[in-house]
Amino acid sequence: MTWLAVWLLGVGTADLLRAVDSPLVRRAAVPVGALAIVGVGLLAGLTGAADLVALVVSVVPLVGWVALSERSLRRGGGHAQALLVLGGTAVVLVATSGLESSAGGPLGEWLAWADLPFAGDEPVGRLLLVAGLFVANLATGNVIVRLVLVSVGAMRPSARSGRPRESEPSDRLKGGRLLGPMERVFILGLGLAGQVTAASIVIAAKGLIRFPELQSAKDDATIKGDGIDQVTEYFLVGSFVSWLVALGSLALTR
Repeated sequence: MTWLAVWLLGVGTADLLRAVDSPLVRRAAVPVGALAIVGVGLLAGLTGAADLVALVVSVVPLVGWVALSERSLRRGGGHAQALLVLGGTAVVLVATSGLESSAGGPLGEWLAWADLPFAGDEPVGRLLLVAGLFVANLATGNVIVRLVLVSVGAMRPSARSGRPRESEPSDRLKGGRLLGPMERVFILGLGLAGQVTAASIVIAAKGLIRFPELQSAKDDATIKGDGIDQVTEYFLVGSFVSWLVALGSLALTR
């Protein structure tokens, strides 16, 4: 599934850049993501006719994912279309993976020469897939979670309408955008190490750690309109979607 691995690297790179609080960097997200897809693909030896077509064509859903998800998060609506582009492209790349060339090329030669401790005898394609999944879990996972939260009404679109900003459940449960990626990467890493039980402990621990904050929301009068029900919904929906992204990524590595 090297095509999928390379595409995930491009998507994850683009999402990491558009998460930066700088207009210049955000504008460069799509071009850099597209260059990552083509550049990593060529370095991995994907130079066959089918490979080149897949690399170039896969830039289109990258642009679609970024555009649709940005519009959805800012204005609301269109969440399903954005997620369909992301998931549909992944399914198509997996379904057509039999046409791809064996990964190697300059990247494979460098990995063999460097003799990295984590590489071992793993095929280049698998290493790229793991790298792509880790990068995607850092930022793309956050976008997926936010899309679902906005779609169910647990989070508001971020478009500026000139009205005073209303309080959000995320104002109460701070740190979610940082804890989410850390949690997903931790679960994916433990799963790859064969420590699935330890990963389940991480999931359980999150609920215990967050419980005091959820409980205090019940009596906090400073959060107008966002009582315990709204904050709990935000926490549960966001957590379950984040866990599904991590577990889905782990399943792909099998």
